[in-house]
Amino acid sequence: MNKKRIIGSVVTVVVAVVLGLIIFVQNGPKQSSYKIGAILPLTGRVAMLGKNVRNGMQMAIDDVNAAGGINGHKLEIEFGDSKNDPKEGVSLMNKFTSVDGLPVVVSAMTPITAPLIPIAERNKTVLFATMVSSPEFAKKSEFLFRCFTRAGTEVPPLAKLAYGKLGMRKIISLFVDDDFGKGYSERFKIEFEKLGGKMIDQLPYTRGSSNFRNTIAKLKSLEADGIYLIGYDKAMGLIPKQIREMGITTPMLANASMATPAYLNIAGSASEGIVLMNFAFSTRAPRTEQGKRLVQQYKEKFGSTPLVLTVIGYDIVGMIVKAM
Repeated sequence: MNKKRIIGSVVTVVVAVVLGLIIFVQNGPKQSSYKIGAILPLTGRVAMLGKNVRNGMQMAIDDVNAAGGINGHKLEIEFGDSKNDPKEGVSLMNKFTSVDGLPVVVSAMTPITAPLIPIAERNKTVLFATMVSSPEFAKKSEFLFRCFTRAGTEVPPLAKLAYGKLGMRKIISLFVDDDFGKGYSERFKIEFEKLGGKMIDQLPYTRGSSNFRNTIAKLKSLEADGIYLIGYDKAMGLIPKQIREMGITTPMLANASMATPAYLNIAGSASEGIVLMNFAFSTRAPRTEQGKRLVQQYKEKFGSTPLVLTVIGYDIVGMIVKAM
């Protein structure tokens, strides 16, 4: 990943957000604290992902307030549980904007965030999205910003590895049937076929499903060198497990969500040999002192190792505070 590109993206986000937040801080209501909102999946199939973002955000806010807040003002956050349901997300967004008048709301997942955009525009609320990989998503609105890796960053090296080192020539994708899954599958097809390979089929599955055997059965009639798994919830553990239970031994690739410990536990021995590209953050050997401190504090506070989503949550708050 190009370091200049990363730094440039962050600076662009911070400068753009300043336009809305600087006005709020200077001309907004005189109060002893500032509050922002977060709409995250805190229960349900992807709760662990949402909780890691929440924990990172809360740790960042604690650090900000311990250092004196924003120009002496305490920063607070109100968390809402989307349950990974768009209707719940819309209800929370309406409350946060129309009732509470919050200047910034953080959301997660493409299906949840998309219907929040008109509400953000109507109320002139800055909307930060994470766990959204489409590089075009943030172009939907001047009030929308995205803090997450792009499919265009993760997919090309995986396609190159599959074609080159792994010698795959024919691949099938199994993807969650939403913008996230379609984006990853289409991008992989483009990158893989550039190299001379062939995506012989793209098989969608319904978000929230638990039984994928009918879709998996289609794999048996297709002679593929590899299966590319794309998703973000428990399906990432269930699908490889059911693939192996049905006697299919084809090598598997996956997007970064596969590295989530809970999903690896669900997959069990079926996870052995799956190849993926993960985020460049190591909880075992963080490269910065701040990263080391974050990992240590997280272990002390929550009794477990943080995911990279914790770091993303922490950084989102940092960007918002910089803009304020």
